[in-house]
Amino acid sequence: FIAVAAFWATSLVEKKVNGELNPMYKPATLYYALTAIAVIIGISAFALPDRKVNLLSKANNDNYVNSYEIKLMTTDELAFRIMDEDKAIQIFDLRLKKDFDSLSLPGSMNYTLESIFEKDANNLLSLKNKKNVFIADDEQMARRGAFLASYLGFTDIYILQGGLERFKKDIIFFKNPGTANTQREKDTYRFRTEASNIIPELIQKNKEKQKSSGENKPKRVVGGC
Repeated sequence: FIAVAAFWATSLVEKKVNGELNPMYKPATLYYALTAIAVIIGISAFALPDRKVNLLSKANNDNYVNSYEIKLMTTDELAFRIMDEDKAIQIFDLRLKKDFDSLSLPGSMNYTLESIFEKDANNLLSLKNKKNVFIADDEQMARRGAFLASYLGFTDIYILQGGLERFKKDIIFFKNPGTANTQREKDTYRFRTEASNIIPELIQKNKEKQKSSGENKPKRVVGGC
């Protein structure tokens, strides 16, 4: 529509300035040009939905998705970045809205596979110097969203290793086993013990903030996968 309008406006300007239409803007030529533009727009309108359906089909094919290389972020790294209030991470939560409302990580945003195609998600994924982390209850669901984002050309895409269920076990509800065989295990247990105290508090504060400001409304969530 914009292209058609611009084309027509140019013809009017041409006539006003020169007193007559440029030959390329005369009725017959104009008719064929507008017809060609309309055909192109029509083809695009049909092609885009087909591409979306095709990509969603690929995303739901686990064999296909698993053959696509996606970077992993460990539960400890994500916990550290959350505690550090790292502005470089963006967390895309692909769980159902009721689960997201019940427990969501600070700074996370609720999306579905379909909404990754929409403007809101595209604008965020286009931001420079960001690590885009996809999470879900399990790693496989997050991998589907990360696959779509990568396939659409976005970069710095990660998935949470082990999914949110592992994050709960490793961080939120961490229970120190008490015995550490190596210094690395000691350091890990010490960090997770600290994180298990801090992150639940951050989650609660984030939930209260969302409730008071209405930020818990889904980001153009449509359907569920």
